[in-house]
Amino acid sequence: MIWYSPLAPLLLGVALMGIAALMSRPRLALIGLLLLLPAYALMTPLGANLLVLVIEHRVKAVETTPVCDQVQAVVLLSGGLRRPAETGVDFGALTPETLDRVFAWQGLDSQDANEKLPLIIAGGGPFRIPEAEVIVELMQRLGLQERSLTLEIASTSTLESALAVRELLPELDNRIALASSALHLPRAMLAFEQVGFEVCPRPLNRHYLAVSGWTILLPHSSSLAKSETAIHEIIGEIHYRIKAREVNDSEPVWYGAGQDLRPASAPGTGD
Repeated sequence: MIWYSPLAPLLLGVALMGIAALMSRPRLALIGLLLLLPAYALMTPLGANLLVLVIEHRVKAVETTPVCDQVQAVVLLSGGLRRPAETGVDFGALTPETLDRVFAWQGLDSQDANEKLPLIIAGGGPFRIPEAEVIVELMQRLGLQERSLTLEIASTSTLESALAVRELLPELDNRIALASSALHLPRAMLAFEQVGFEVCPRPLNRHYLAVSGWTILLPHSSSLAKSETAIHEIIGEIHYRIKAREVNDSEPVWYGAGQDLRPASAPGTGD
């Protein structure tokens, strides 16, 4: 959306500088410049990757937390569908982010000390066929090792996923391993912690890339997309923190919606 894109302040800055030039308003021109410069920076490989690095570094700092010693379940978060899936094996409907997570998980799962723990694949989405159902079909074809597997297919957001998993695992210890991209994990961890979990972060893929050369100062469409994703995560985390203050340690107002929590013991969950 345009409101969390660097394009919004950039266009506003250009407009203000144009108005300032016509009306001889130097202060207005200064405001426009202050909007334009950081927006331009976030559209470059240098600025976009620095923003992503700041967010992802927060996960790196907590990967060795003692919570990871006594994990009771593993939760793998979907990265969404880019279009409605036609069948449960329509893997082309998965976003590149989801595919990155699944492939990274496959490499991690074979060496995972928690490989015998229950695995929950979380992600419903707005379409008829849920994200989690397509993901589990792909993972089965990639040779997912046998383990207790459950799908959470009712959620449409990270917070809803946290609430659904909280209802699914009420009798277990609160410690879970949460697998997602390093860029998404800070917000996801906050959501799961708000509903009572202690979280061991499991970053699957990182968006940061080390860049060099003079072209890192030029705007690029991929850098704009990367900055938009990072800003989306920042705004989402702020929103969750505001919600947490509003409920003031009472039972979250998001409880009560029906959840569709489906065990999956074999492939073939799609149409």
